[in-house]
Amino acid sequence: MRGGRIGFVGYGGGECGGCKFGLGFVGMVGIGGEVVVFPRNQLLVVNGDRLIEDPVSELEKIESFLGLEHRIGRHNFYFNRTKGFYCLRNDTADKCLRESKGRRHPRVDPKVLTKLRRFYVEHNQKFYELVGEDLGWPEK
Repeated sequence: MRGGRIGFVGYGGGECGGCKFGLGFVGMVGIGGEVVVFPRNQLLVVNGDRLIEDPVSELEKIESFLGLEHRIGRHNFYFNRTKGFYCLRNDTADKCLRESKGRRHPRVDPKVLTKLRRFYVEHNQKFYELVGEDLGWPEK
């Protein structure tokens, strides 16, 4: 990929440069176009919508996936009514993302959303099969 970007590619089985792989692997396309394959058990999909709506449950998934002791709880967050999302709380201070983060998304024309949802529905379904979780896209 150009510009030093890294992208993830899902595979449903086949060959890549002589290596064989099956369903349950995710590949990462590196800067030089090489493909590195990861077993599914080394990949965690974090639902960004759930992370915003219920950060504790998603962070508990991350702790479990990494084999960490569960130390994050509801006591580590508070809901900021002004911003409309959860912020961090610890023993010494409360901390929210800076003003440029966590803002509401702009309104998008419903016709544009419909076109995007139709275009991505097949790709999303393949991704759900690959990661074993339906993330609920498209919403409608």
